[in-house]
Amino acid sequence: MEKKDLAPSRGKRGRSPGTVRGKNGHLPTVRSVQNEFRGPAANQGGTVEVGEDSGVEKVNLTVHGDLPCREPFVIQVDGYSLVTHQGGSDEMESWIADYEVDLGFCSKRPAFAFDFIHLIHDPMIAVLPPVYEVPVDMKSFPISEFNGKPFILSEEGIDYDINNILEKTKTHPDIILSAKDDATIISMVEHGVGLAILPELSCKGRPGYYKTMPLEPHYSRDLGIGVNSLNNATPITRSFIYAVQSYFDKANNQPLTAPV
Repeated sequence: MEKKDLAPSRGKRGRSPGTVRGKNGHLPTVRSVQNEFRGPAANQGGTVEVGEDSGVEKVNLTVHGDLPCREPFVIQVDGYSLVTHQGGSDEMESWIADYEVDLGFCSKRPAFAFDFIHLIHDPMIAVLPPVYEVPVDMKSFPISEFNGKPFILSEEGIDYDINNILEKTKTHPDIILSAKDDATIISMVEHGVGLAILPELSCKGRPGYYKTMPLEPHYSRDLGIGVNSLNNATPITRSFIYAVQSYFDKANNQPLTAPV
């Protein structure tokens, strides 16, 4: 399939994106990736269309900025542009498959029909109201404990990781509400509406009145970069993917494989 010619000055579906400069005090992730973004492709400039799964926000480029969650933005850094679009799991898969984005930050699903580059494993954890009584000797939360309990789940199409865990373990909580984002789920848990399972990264560093515990058995999601075809990716897209890999691999002390 031939790649669509996407104009860098417009957002997805013709909306005008806001513009955020890479050195304005926001977006430390972008600045960190910028340090790794090198080589002929980066020096020549260009545009990379980046899809950001709203369910993996702590890996996304715009998570640290004061940016609307659902609006596209142009991030301009030293001569090249990153046009970001945020959506749910279904939207991300569609965007990557149809070349509406050059790459997408997402959680790996078995049904993916495109290339996936692993970045990190993100453990899934139990999220409990502050008044929920847990035995002092309980170090992890049995998934079976959710059976029959009031439970808050991500809306259909936004996230599939928690649904997969419930199906694999044949766990049947009382699903009373659904939400589009993890922050809303955490808020409802805080107010005693129900229990939840969320990725550890969604709760890490997020203040609030709630408890978290590791799950028993252990489950994690595979976070990384989805791209329709790595072999057919543009030079600047491949260089950007390498920059993101370098950023994460340095933290994990893993060897790097340079892009061809």
